[in-house]
Amino acid sequence: VAPPAKPAAPVIVAAKPWESMSNGWGTLLIENGRWRLWYEAWDDRYKDDFDGRLCYAESADGVKWDKPELGLVEFRGSKANNIIFDGRMSGCGFHGHCVFSDPTSPPEARYRMIFMGALRRWDKPETWYPLCPMSFAYSADGIRWTWGLHGPQSWLNPPFLPFGSDTQTVVRWDEGLRQYVGYFRTWEPGYGRTIGRSVTSDLGRWPHPETIVMPDEQDPFGTDLYNNAASLYRVPGDEAHFFFISAFDHASDTLGVQLATSRDGWHYKRLCRDTFVVPGNSFDRGGAYTCPGIHRVGDELVMMYHAVSYKHAEATPDKIRYSGAYVVLRFPRDRFQGLHVDGDFEFSVPVERDADGRLNVTLNASVAPGGRIRAGVLPARDEQAFLPGFAPQDGAPVTGDGVSLPLNWKGGAIPPYPADQPLELRLIMEKATLFSYTC
Repeated sequence: VAPPAKPAAPVIVAAKPWESMSNGWGTLLIENGRWRLWYEAWDDRYKDDFDGRLCYAESADGVKWDKPELGLVEFRGSKANNIIFDGRMSGCGFHGHCVFSDPTSPPEARYRMIFMGALRRWDKPETWYPLCPMSFAYSADGIRWTWGLHGPQSWLNPPFLPFGSDTQTVVRWDEGLRQYVGYFRTWEPGYGRTIGRSVTSDLGRWPHPETIVMPDEQDPFGTDLYNNAASLYRVPGDEAHFFFISAFDHASDTLGVQLATSRDGWHYKRLCRDTFVVPGNSFDRGGAYTCPGIHRVGDELVMMYHAVSYKHAEATPDKIRYSGAYVVLRFPRDRFQGLHVDGDFEFSVPVERDADGRLNVTLNASVAPGGRIRAGVLPARDEQAFLPGFAPQDGAPVTGDGVSLPLNWKGGAIPPYPADQPLELRLIMEKATLFSYTC
């Protein structure tokens, strides 16, 4: 795992009266250069997680953020705030939201939001009903929200899903499947908190989630998988699915982020249990909760996480005030995890030529002093016969650090081999980390 460097300070902190206990779960979208963050907040009258309110902040560069006074939701007699949704608007509370853009919706419902509620009487807040359903809201601009599912049947068929997910649920429209995909919290006997997946073509009706990731023998005893921060990452010709899991260590009462990867969105692997976001000693002493979404800005990738200075059991208004913060992570593109070699190692991977039969390969790699990466080209499934002019000794070794380090050979760019026959790239690494290759 290649943990991104953490900045010295967060970009957003709890500072408003409606954030007087803490802020919480966030969703980040970057649209046409505008950074948009939806986040939850709880005030000092907090009784439970369902007392949350949805707030909005935006930025032009991810550095300086504004919490605009939108005049939409009243808080203690005033609408001069950045609150855009309140649990009272749905009558069932508000917790663990996710905002997503739905390309299949009409313009007035371009933005969708899922959240968890709890049926209770607002005139007697201490009175609960034994049901914590999932619900939806929609919006044209991501600011002004209407509870329910857009359409004439919205109120006749309340958009409650008959199961709860008491964490940040992530839902998105999947272009490949032509369906909605959701990642929920599930509970498994003997395993505690786990991650489940469900797929539907009807946003208001979901099959019960199937558990797909749970703690195993490589996790410390008592570990829970708290939230998933499910993210789809696309580059031309390729895509991958990521979980940024806040692994809850009950012994320390803190949470660090682990990385899980998948090619199909069903089968995830945690190849390495190194921590992707490590709790620090100040604003994220208690843990980190990654916001879903991976965004490319130039040659950098950008993500955000919610940091807490308090431990999990301390999340009550008598123990914390104005807590919680949001941190921006910036790191070179495609550097989530890599193949790291302290000594020597070599292996082969498939390589493709462009429409003109040329071989243009770049490496996203970091080479330590005294190290190098050499490469040769050979017919697929032939481990010995390098093509003339394309042997490892025919090219300049790659050194240094970069996201697009070119491979060049004295044979040029067009291999002397039939264009319809597959080729392999033999990489010989010494004291280096390879994150990806592009051809």
